[in-house]
Amino acid sequence: MIKSLLIKNFQSHRKTKLEFDPGVNVIYGLSQAGKTAVIRALRLLIQNRPSGAKYYSNFATDKGETEVELKFADGKTVGIIKTVERSKKDRKKKLVSTIYTLNREEYSPGKDIPDRIVEALNISEINIQTQYDRAFLIMSAASEVARTVNRITNLEEVDTWKSDLTKQINATNQEAKLLFDQAKEIETQLAKYKGFEDLQEQVKELVTIDKDYAVRAGRKHTLDSTLIRYEDNQRELDRLQPIADMLSDQIIKVDKVEQDLQDATEEKRLVERVILLEQQITDLKVIKTGLTGLIELQGRVDLISSLRNHLTRYEDLQEELKSLRRSADQMRDQYIADLKRDKRCPVCFAPIDNTVIKRIEAELK
Repeated sequence: MIKSLLIKNFQSHRKTKLEFDPGVNVIYGLSQAGKTAVIRALRLLIQNRPSGAKYYSNFATDKGETEVELKFADGKTVGIIKTVERSKKDRKKKLVSTIYTLNREEYSPGKDIPDRIVEALNISEINIQTQYDRAFLIMSAASEVARTVNRITNLEEVDTWKSDLTKQINATNQEAKLLFDQAKEIETQLAKYKGFEDLQEQVKELVTIDKDYAVRAGRKHTLDSTLIRYEDNQRELDRLQPIADMLSDQIIKVDKVEQDLQDATEEKRLVERVILLEQQITDLKVIKTGLTGLIELQGRVDLISSLRNHLTRYEDLQEELKSLRRSADQMRDQYIADLKRDKRCPVCFAPIDNTVIKRIEAELK
C-alpha cells in the first residue's frame, strides 16, 4: 500500500507531498491546480516517460532536479531523480542524467527500467486510470474483461505454452510421418536391388540418400530455431500491444503539436530568409548605383550583363519577399485560429483561456 507521494519541480508542483490513508483517497481542486500532474508524476516514476526533461518546472532554477518519490507502508522507498539544465540562450531544457533510487540505493536505467525497481513498485499500466478513461472493466466487452483477467492471473502464458506445445506435437507428427514415408520409399528402392549383384550402385545411392537426409536435418534445425525466435517475438508483441493501443491517441496529439512547432519553426526560417533577401536587395542597390556610370564603356559588356541579371533577380526577390510575408501571416493566423478553436496548451494539452491565447498571439507578431 502506498503511504505517501513526494513531487518536486514537476510542472506546477514546486514541492508537494501527499499523505495517503488506508482505503479510498480523493485528490480534488480547481482546474489547472495540478491534479493531472500527479498522475503524470506517477507515470514518470513507473515508466520513465517522457524520458527527457519535458515536465521540468518553468519556475525552477536553470539547473535543478525533478524528483518523484513513493513511500510504501512496508517502509520501502522508490524514487526517480532527473537532473536538468536550461539553456540561457534559448531557454530549452536539457536532460543531464536520470537516476532511480530504492531505499536510497541508486540505479541507472538503460533502455529499460531496472528490474529491482519494477519489482519494488509492482505497479503497471493496469493499476492507473485517468479522468478520460472509461470505468475499469465495467463498460468493457466480455472479451476485454477476459483478456484483462488473463493478464492479471498470467493465464495468457498458460495459453501460450499450450499453443506452443500443440505446435511442437503437430510438427513432430509431421516429421515422423515424413520419416516413415521416406523409410518405406527406401525399402521399396532396396527391394529392387535384392541380392548383391549391384551392391556398389546400392552403396552409392545410400550415400546420396544419407547426404540428402543430413541436408534436410540441417534445414529442419534452422527452421526450428527461426520458429522459436518468431514465437518469442510474437509473445513480446502481444505483451506490448495494450501499451501501444493506450499510447495511440497520445501519439496523435503529440504529432499535431510537433507539426505546429515545425510550422512555427518554418515561419521563423521564412522571416530570416526575408531579412537575408532584404540585405541582398540593399547590396544590389549599391551595385546598381556604383555601376550606373560604367554602362557606356564597351569593355565592360559582361559586367553590364551581370548587373542586368542582378536587377532582374532584385525584382524576383521582391515578389518572393511579398509571397513569403503572406505565407507567414497565413501560418500565424491559422495557428492562432487552431488555439482559439481547441483552447488547449500546445505543450501539455491543458485548457487555456482567451488571455493566454492573446498573449501567444502577441508574441508571434
